[in-house]
Amino acid sequence: MYHGIPYYELLKKVRSDVNEETATFFSDEEIQRWLNESMLIIADHAGYPLKKLQLNLVDGTESYRADEEFYAVEHAYYVKSSSEKIPLTLIDLMMDDEITGQDKTTEGDPAHYFLRGNTIYLRPVPDANRTNGLEIWAKCYPARMFRNYSTGTVSVVNGDQTVTGAGTSWSSFLNAYQGAVFGIGTDPTIWYEIGSIANDTSLELLDTYPGPSASAQSYIISDVPDILPAMHSYLIDYAVARCFGKERTTIGLSQARMKAFEYGVPKSRIAQLRKDGEDRIHRIRDRDSYPSRRHDKFGNL
Repeated sequence: MYHGIPYYELLKKVRSDVNEETATFFSDEEIQRWLNESMLIIADHAGYPLKKLQLNLVDGTESYRADEEFYAVEHAYYVKSSSEKIPLTLIDLMMDDEITGQDKTTEGDPAHYFLRGNTIYLRPVPDANRTNGLEIWAKCYPARMFRNYSTGTVSVVNGDQTVTGAGTSWSSFLNAYQGAVFGIGTDPTIWYEIGSIANDTSLELLDTYPGPSASAQSYIISDVPDILPAMHSYLIDYAVARCFGKERTTIGLSQARMKAFEYGVPKSRIAQLRKDGEDRIHRIRDRDSYPSRRHDKFGNL
């Protein structure tokens, strides 16, 4: 069960606070823009989320491009097998020349990497195809919220993780994805995180469905804010302040809600630092679960 505030609920709460249940003076697009704007402001204050990206390695291919949302790589690993994950050493172009010489095509198990923008280069060049052979941990821009997908109907079974759709198109990332939330009905009150998408008409919840079995039900798949759940209410404060700021008669209400946002967001930095510490402990434990290599200052074994 998801305990944050999904995009569907954020939109509804903003409309409730400005006393406009359906779009009249404030469009959904405007509120959506302000919610996403506030999420970026919060990320600037509290720190950008750290995420894991896994890429397939291709025999003889040296460069691999990360998604545009990834902007600062923190760690990289060569996943040789399910029981062997090797940390890669970051080098610069000068060290690349010193380690590899003029021959940049030498193949083997990657031990070093260097960066050019969003592209990561491996040295030596991989000598085998490996599914999810490159694991990257990087800071990311918060993903923009826009999904409230409800086309088709669904069937659910108590105690099962599988949700079966009819007339649905869940394979498209624009409609559903791992990490979004799923709710039953036209106005859900309980949300469940999606664990994986199997195809257009089948998805798996992260946990088993605890409600009653049902078929041919309406549903909603919604985005979730890419920040800590404790900060979600500040998104509402900002969007409501922007709504009230459009009218001179409500400018005082706008200033009050904006003060709540500006006062609360810096405090959230403490919460993010605590979360960063938990993530760091997790990565250390994850690293120590695998054999590692020792490198000298040039990254050599």
